[in-house]
Amino acid sequence: MTSHRSLVRGLPLPIDERSRTAFHEAGHFVVAHALRCRALQIRAIALVETSRYMGRLEADCQGIFGIDDARSVCAVLLAGFYAESRFAGSPMIEAAATDLAQAEALIRDLVPPDDWYALAQETTFRASRTLDVHWAAVDELARLLLVRHRVEAEQAGAIVDRLAPKPPPLPAMWPPPGGPGANAPAGARTTIVRAGSHLAYAG
Repeated sequence: MTSHRSLVRGLPLPIDERSRTAFHEAGHFVVAHALRCRALQIRAIALVETSRYMGRLEADCQGIFGIDDARSVCAVLLAGFYAESRFAGSPMIEAAATDLAQAEALIRDLVPPDDWYALAQETTFRASRTLDVHWAAVDELARLLLVRHRVEAEQAGAIVDRLAPKPPPLPAMWPPPGGPGANAPAGARTTIVRAGSHLAYAG
């Protein structure tokens, strides 16, 4: 059981399945909230402690009404993978296989085949950039989830809003000046990792 000391930002956490899952779910929520994703009405995020720690984003889909809604949903789907991977220090493909497959299927439904790769890169850039900007909120929310096991959307959203940079950063540009990845933080890189038959673009 994680103690309340885990709420202290900066205190090391064990890189175990429970902690990874908390960061995964926090990543989903933070990107959905930061992008004001209209298609998802999130009620809470939760850790479901069974024989294997699993997370849950409790949400209702309001419907995808256009490409902007679909792009936001794709970014939310990818955010769990990137948040968990950043926390763990390596790509956590297996744990996010369902999310990656859903994002890829949505991208394939949105645009012609010739544009799949470009849209996947754009969505990846949007998800990873949003996580970079709001990482303090991801960290705090994940630590709170480890202690409480369930966090209501209102409280989670207040954390994101409180820790958002002031003033808010300019919207991420795509394509970034200088080509893919040029707007990424120093040391970041764009790589392609394969999850079964699915591709994820890791920034």
